[in-house]
Amino acid sequence: MKSWQRICLALLPLTLGLGGYWLYWRAQANDFAQLVESVAGERPALSGFPYSLRAELPGLALARGDDARIRVAGSRAEVSTGPFRSAVSVTAVESAEVEAALTGFPDARMTLSAPLALASLRAGPVIERLSVVAEKARAATPLLGQVGVTDLEFHFRETPTAAPAAGPTGPGQAEARLSGLFRFGDDVALRLLLPVTIAADAPLSSLRGWQDGGTIEIDGGLLTGADEAPLAGFDATAAPLPGGSIALSGTFTTDCPLTLRWLVGGDARPAEEFRRRNPAQFSLSGTLREPVLTERPTPSGGLARSREPPCPDLRR
Repeated sequence: MKSWQRICLALLPLTLGLGGYWLYWRAQANDFAQLVESVAGERPALSGFPYSLRAELPGLALARGDDARIRVAGSRAEVSTGPFRSAVSVTAVESAEVEAALTGFPDARMTLSAPLALASLRAGPVIERLSVVAEKARAATPLLGQVGVTDLEFHFRETPTAAPAAGPTGPGQAEARLSGLFRFGDDVALRLLLPVTIAADAPLSSLRGWQDGGTIEIDGGLLTGADEAPLAGFDATAAPLPGGSIALSGTFTTDCPLTLRWLVGGDARPAEEFRRRNPAQFSLSGTLREPVLTERPTPSGGLARSREPPCPDLRR
């Protein structure tokens, strides 16, 4: 057998393998393109061979939901997945704009804009994991007004269960986690960590189902300054009320009570505050629009300005 014949025979399995993989990739790419088109309403341009599947859209405009509405728009979008991991996708949206609202709850509305937003999604019958990050963003809500956000992260997953509640609160049907540095106006910077459990008697299928006895549980929330110096920890429950209000109940623990009263209770802003030796505890009540802080009787331990560190400087 001549040498060129031996080379051809040696390359034949590789050629057949590459050809077979090309056909497989094309089939996966076509299915992926159809999926993206069914969501975005436009046929994407495909690329990424051989390691990935990338669908590129020159623009994006999505609107979903009835009771719980969300709209997502962008000047350009790229959706990526793997030929062997189609359940996981990563989406990059340029000039992203997001609007979210809950029908019947006028205070539960939000708009968000970001030069670039990245989202990772693992989904099957339910959302197993959704992560959204944006280095810089602008948000607006009816209660907070315009807010600048940096290092924004949002994570969400569904945990559906039909098991009966072990107590007065329904079982957790979904979990979320929000964090970022929030800037209010020109002189207030506050870092927020918000772990959330959405509780309801049945798996989430509609806003109406959650309204009937559902709650939002915050366990281990944290407020810090821009330098991550701790300000307050809190646990809270939010529950829907007739007429569209959202009732609040919970507890704050802080060694900077004057600063907390200013941020949450609406008191005058302290010029300077030093930490208390013993943390103060506050009960949270009222509604989302009108929260009420009530300090519980606890020994302060006194102030020792020569010894205790100052509270976080939120002007940074």
